[in-house]
Amino acid sequence: MLCSTHATRLASLLAPLLGTALIVACGSNDPSSVATAPSAVEAAEAEAEPSPAPPVAGDAAMHMQRSLELEQQGDLAGSEVEAKAAIDAGGGRDAILQQAKLAILGQRYDEAATPLGTLALADPNDAAVQYDLALVRHHQGDYNRARNGYLATLRADPQYADARYNLAVLCLAHGFAEEARHHAAKFRASFPQDPRGPELELRVGGAGAAGPAEVVPAAPGAPTPSDSPQPDAPTKPTKPTKP
Repeated sequence: MLCSTHATRLASLLAPLLGTALIVACGSNDPSSVATAPSAVEAAEAEAEPSPAPPVAGDAAMHMQRSLELEQQGDLAGSEVEAKAAIDAGGGRDAILQQAKLAILGQRYDEAATPLGTLALADPNDAAVQYDLALVRHHQGDYNRARNGYLATLRADPQYADARYNLAVLCLAHGFAEEARHHAAKFRASFPQDPRGPELELRVGGAGAAGPAEVVPAAPGAPTPSDSPQPDAPTKPTKPTKP
C-alpha cells in the first residue's frame, strides 16, 4: 500500500507523461477513486447552449393548412410564407409543390422550375409534379418539354383532365391544329361532363375563331397526384402566348 508521500511523488512523475492531473487515493484500489480533470472540449460542450429541437411533423401540416387557407383568401404572399415554413418543418413533397404552385401563380416560372424538376426526378410517376412542370415549360414557350410533360402526366394519371386540355391548347398555339383536334376530342370523350369540352372543340375546330384557348393554372395544393381543379374553379388562367 502506498503511503501519502509515495502517492504524491508517483502522481508528480506520471502527470507530465499522461498530460492530465491525477489524484491517487492512498490505501485504495477502487477505480472510482481515480479522477481526471475535464478536457477543454468537454468543458466547452458543457457551456454550449442546447441545440434547438428538431421540427415537429405536426408543425408542417399546420403551416401547410394555413398556406392553403391564405391562398383561398387571395393572400398569395402570406401563403408563400406559410409554405416555406412547412418546408422548413419537414413538409417534403406537398409543401414544395405548394410553394412551386404559388410561384407559378405569381408568374415566377424560373423559380418554380428547379424544385419541380427535382421532384420529377425523384418520382417520374408523380402526376401533379409532372403537370406543374409542364405548365412552367408551357408558359416559358418551350413546346417540346411542355408537350412531353403533359404526356408524362397522362401516363401517370390518364384521368388528369387539365393535362389533356392544356395539350390541346399548347398544340393549337404552336400551329399543330391536327394534334390539337385530337386532344380536344380525347378530352371531350374522356370527360363528357366537363363544360370546357364543347368550347375547346369549337376553338380547335374553328382554327381559333373564338380566340386562343386559355391555359389551366397550376394544380391545387391537395396532396394526391390525381387531383385537378374543378371546371368552374374561380381562377384566372394566363394566356400561353404571354408568359
